Amino acid sequence: MATVASILIDSPLPQLDRLFEYRVPVSLESEIRVGQRVEVTFGRSRKSSIGFVVELSDQSNFAGKLSELNSILSPVVHLKPEIYRLAQTVAERQSCQVAEVLKLAVPNFMPTVEKSFLSQNIAKLNSLPPQVFSWSKQIAATKVEMLIQSSRRSTLVVEPRTTTLEVEGKTVSLPIWVALFVESAFQSLKNGKSSILIVPDFRDVSRLRAGLSEVGLLEHVVDYSSNLVKSKRYLSFLSALMETPCVVIGTRSAIFAPVSNLGSILVWDEADSNLVDQSAPYFVYRDLALMRQQQEGCALVFASHSRSADIQRLVELNYLQDVTANFPIPRVSTSDPGLRLDSLSFNAIRQGLIEGPVLVQVSSKGDTLSIYCRSCEEVAHCHICRGPIRKNSENSFSCRWCNALSVQLVCQCKSTDFRFGRPGSSRTASELGKSFPGSKVVEATGEKIISRVSGKNTLVVATPGAEPLASKGYAAVIILDASIALSKQTLRSRETAVRIWSNAISLLSDEGRGVLAGITGNLATQFPLWAQREIASDELISRRELSFPPAVRLGSITAERAMLQVFELMLNSQAGVTVIGPAPLDNPSQANQWRLIFKYPHAIGLELAKSLKAESLKVSAGKTLESKSGRNTRSVRIKMDDTEVI
Repeated sequence: MATVASILIDSPLPQLDRLFEYRVPVSLESEIRVGQRVEVTFGRSRKSSIGFVVELSDQSNFAGKLSELNSILSPVVHLKPEIYRLAQTVAERQSCQVAEVLKLAVPNFMPTVEKSFLSQNIAKLNSLPPQVFSWSKQIAATKVEMLIQSSRRSTLVVEPRTTTLEVEGKTVSLPIWVALFVESAFQSLKNGKSSILIVPDFRDVSRLRAGLSEVGLLEHVVDYSSNLVKSKRYLSFLSALMETPCVVIGTRSAIFAPVSNLGSILVWDEADSNLVDQSAPYFVYRDLALMRQQQEGCALVFASHSRSADIQRLVELNYLQDVTANFPIPRVSTSDPGLRLDSLSFNAIRQGLIEGPVLVQVSSKGDTLSIYCRSCEEVAHCHICRGPIRKNSENSFSCRWCNALSVQLVCQCKSTDFRFGRPGSSRTASELGKSFPGSKVVEATGEKIISRVSGKNTLVVATPGAEPLASKGYAAVIILDASIALSKQTLRSRETAVRIWSNAISLLSDEGRGVLAGITGNLATQFPLWAQREIASDELISRRELSFPPAVRLGSITAERAMLQVFELMLNSQAGVTVIGPAPLDNPSQANQWRLIFKYPHAIGLELAKSLKAESLKVSAGKTLESKSGRNTRSVRIKMDDTEVI
């Protein structure tokens, strides 16, 4: 009996989102395995395509004559069964194609890199070093062994300080969250299991890597960072495929690491926007971690300095267990709205510079946040995308959205006289340099990357997420522009503001002092008390009252107006679904495109995703949309969780 292989074609086309059967030649029957990459002839053009072997059988469900499989591209199994099952689950939930998910999960085949990897026998078992380090009482209090028990799902607010460990007679200082992740990875390795440590960006990866290096675990680390070149990324993928227990550290794509005997998944700061995919198929990686944990029965830990409403909902449903330990709260003061740099902030900076470096967090980079016409008070807009204009650190005008340069500013009222709005990081640094002469002023942004500072009399002005580490912590952390962070036009403005403030305060030294300037209301009371759970609970209550995520899920469909009418009728017929719109997109690059928003209960998400996917296949059959770049794109875009809307 001939062997029949069920192949998943590596193509994002919706009509190819199913398995195709091929007959395996006798010459390849002894070599073929489930999960291998193969080459097949597909379609009337007889063009070769790449696919993955998903099943092998001795009989076919196809009545006609089967085409023959052409070749096996690699002896290595690139698609493990558990990763394929995860891709299927994700595709069903997000109303997308399995091949779309696998594009992120399995890197492109690089035969030269793979041949070199296999010839060097890189996958040999590394012996685990003895535990020659000991933690301070902060880590001991979290009971790491309990956290990484199989099938356990936990969350905790981590103490916003550093801790110390003794390694072969020397003392090493690490942020407590890094120490927690390192200890968890060590315990998993000791149990013969792998762990996946997911963080928002490359800075956090560097901190984790440094922590693992300090305790002698670096040779067990597989780096899944997003900034790796393709060849190194493929080497990381091959290393994770091996049977040896390892520690995968990386950004969002690390959730797909094909490790063996997965013991634990730890996610740091899950509410960070870097852990949300802004391109198709629009994943929220917190949900992917939950899906993989449920599928493989490993331990799952969400840790952060604050708490999102999404995690609070799961805690209240008893799906996650809150294991936050009691700890001394940091010293934080607040001040009422008024002057941007009030006396409380000024005095904290002045005193802090005597004792060590000082961090000032501002809301935006550049010279100024916005530019206004002096005649009519209208905000200056980009002539291309209508985005807001800023004055950047190079002293030129550019768009905050598309980065287009605006050489000459002319308002709609024909005036060319403009005034500056609230200062950005460059202008703030300049003004503080004048207020504190003799101090070294450093600006840190996403463009001006600074990893670490040290010494007294150093003043750091940084945007959220770009704050450098201080060797012994900051003597003072001043958070400006609090009102701007809270007034952003997004449902998550309060949650995001608390998160970035908390991460900044975590950089304080043990004796350091924090100031949150220009804030009133409940937050002015709750934040200095470090009442993170209460803040998240209040946020969740307000979301439930308004019927907004995470109380419900919120998705969107983008297409031409005529196409959306079909989806609108279908959604209106679904019990529990609320339809909003449609409305045209205010984006010149997406002309004639409309967006339909819909809210729906969590319980019907899977069935609704399947229905929308089936409807999309009917509506968009044979239709494509040409973008400004000239490429053909999908005519219907479905987001089951649209984070841009909120």
